[in-house]
Amino acid sequence: GLKRQQAVLHQVEHVRFSQYQRALDIAAASQAAMVGSYAAVVQVIQSEGNVSEEEMQFYVEDMQASVKDMLAGIEQGLSESASLTAEEMVLYQNLQEQAVAFGGGVEQLADASLNNPYLAPSQLGYVRADYTRLVGLLNLYLDQQKELASISFTSADATAKSVTTALAVAVLVAIALALVVGLLVRHQILRSIKAIEQAAIKLRDGDLTHRVEVTGRDEIAQTAMAFNALI
Repeated sequence: GLKRQQAVLHQVEHVRFSQYQRALDIAAASQAAMVGSYAAVVQVIQSEGNVSEEEMQFYVEDMQASVKDMLAGIEQGLSESASLTAEEMVLYQNLQEQAVAFGGGVEQLADASLNNPYLAPSQLGYVRADYTRLVGLLNLYLDQQKELASISFTSADATAKSVTTALAVAVLVAIALALVVGLLVRHQILRSIKAIEQAAIKLRDGDLTHRVEVTGRDEIAQTAMAFNALI
């Protein structure tokens, strides 16, 4: 029971929380890429297409770095597929496909911003649509992790209750056994003392043939042996 509870808690800590945190990191990276895309297009519009290549390169590199972080997070999650359920794997693969599509759109926008700025605003609409679908999948995955974590906690709680019940039963059984053993020992001691007492009465009455039955080697038995030797 305890091993099962520890296994469930390990799953919650090292799988569910890990996947939940990774999904948040992927969401943050994709959001950064989207913000960078907006910033690049705004710069193009404000400069009426005459933005310097050096200045635009700064936005492009920031967008590309965010996409790289996003895809790396997804790859890392897939590398731990052994700990995922079949349902998680399906959703994660859909998430990867959409992330690749979003990353490709960001790359096209970055290329347009550098080489053909007038096409960048129209490209932004496609990037935005891919990002919206990606966010929807991320929200589904986060909800899925919450649900699985809740199930794991419920399982751990049920296991803890069963372990508590088993321990309570074991304690009650141990107490009952202790009481039974105590009563048996008490009965044996009282019977031995009673036998010595009756032998002493017979000795007082002049019966020198009566002997006390010796059982065991404890103090009572030694007293009985001493009494027999006295007669």
